[in-house]
Amino acid sequence: MAQRIPQKVLVVGGGISGLATAFEMQRLARERGESLIVEVLEAEPWVGGKLRSRRHEGFLIEESANGWLRASGATDALCEAAGVGPSIVQAGEAAGHRYLVAKGKLRALPQSPFQLATSDLLSLAGRVRVAKERFVPAAVGQDDESVAAFGRRRFGPEATELFIDPLVTGACAGDPERLSFSACFPKLAALERTHGSLIKAMMAGRKAGVDGASVPDARRLTSLTGGMGGLCEALRSALGDSVRCGGRVVRVERMGGYRVHFADGTTAVGDAVVVAAPAEAAARMLASLDDSLAREIGAISYNAVAVVALGFPEEAVKLKGFGFIAPHRERRFMLGTLFETNLFAGRAKAGYVLTRTMVGGTRRREALEATDDELVTSVRNELADLANILARPALTQVIRHPRAIAQYEVGHAARLGRIDGRLANHPGLYLTGGAYRGVSVNDCVADATATARRVIGV
Repeated sequence: MAQRIPQKVLVVGGGISGLATAFEMQRLARERGESLIVEVLEAEPWVGGKLRSRRHEGFLIEESANGWLRASGATDALCEAAGVGPSIVQAGEAAGHRYLVAKGKLRALPQSPFQLATSDLLSLAGRVRVAKERFVPAAVGQDDESVAAFGRRRFGPEATELFIDPLVTGACAGDPERLSFSACFPKLAALERTHGSLIKAMMAGRKAGVDGASVPDARRLTSLTGGMGGLCEALRSALGDSVRCGGRVVRVERMGGYRVHFADGTTAVGDAVVVAAPAEAAARMLASLDDSLAREIGAISYNAVAVVALGFPEEAVKLKGFGFIAPHRERRFMLGTLFETNLFAGRAKAGYVLTRTMVGGTRRREALEATDDELVTSVRNELADLANILARPALTQVIRHPRAIAQYEVGHAARLGRIDGRLANHPGLYLTGGAYRGVSVNDCVADATATARRVIGV
């Protein structure tokens, strides 16, 4: 017998996670022929959180993620259901050309196990150590290990510094010495368990013709013609009057169902509450309900990142590719740069190229102390040095994210277990968002979908 669904659910947070959860709950309720009232409560005047697209002087600038990888169908399915499926667009062929900063120069990033094991980016000893990865036993029953520890165990220290480090930089701008490998890269952890070796797994995937089974960066990036913010706006439109912006929730109270308290003194009540706010905000609003739960959530850290968008005349930019990442050992000011107009059409006005450079992250937080003008100057200097872009930009935009990306440090899985244990004491209270089970758009949408199913009971 199907579980009786709540009559009213409050969703705290109108980012992609909250919007997708609310949308999916309403869709599931309609499928069951049942009535459900959903209210999305967003503190800011807009929806989408950090997933926003801004148009400025003929350029389309993504404030955070510029797309998703089609290795998962969750985001594609949501786009189709929300009515923006016809706007889905895949990155152009240039996306297959990715670069790494090595010894002050841009070098092509290896895209296969063979390229990795034979790359002259590594010393002869480093290449031999990578080739031996196939014979390194898989870890069995050992404690959670850091990304760096995993890399050294399987590929050696040199390859870890040169290749694993930028993989972490590109995924979450974090510190591989502190981040949990199994929490940050669960699919790669599963490949080791299944195949005993990542190189064996990649080779098996290529032989079978499985898309995305090779180096993770080789998967095709996908976006929307009008930018990722279009998905959030489509969800808001579909939810209609269910979305309430500009009201900050400060406390969640249990009273049979749940009551949420806003900063202006007003309240809202529901049978269930889905908290889809960032970890720090979620911890504050749940502190009086369950202090232990709030402490566990609040212990999830975030880094700080700035996005520096620059628009250059087309003739000034010769590099044709996805972009490049700078490993930490290069001691660069930037984390990396994406060449947006090499990926998706319509991101710049005619005759111009749009670049987006990421600055900051866990290990380079001090870079965010610079003014906007200083950020732009430093990025321009490094683009000149690395990519020979010497022209003055026609567009400069700086977007700062003081709490940008959740950092899944070693012990994250155990923390999630404790969080789930505390949630069991509060029927009708749910958590979702990038703080828990994945930071990418795909991860957030997949977790939102799973959360909606738990609420509805399917």
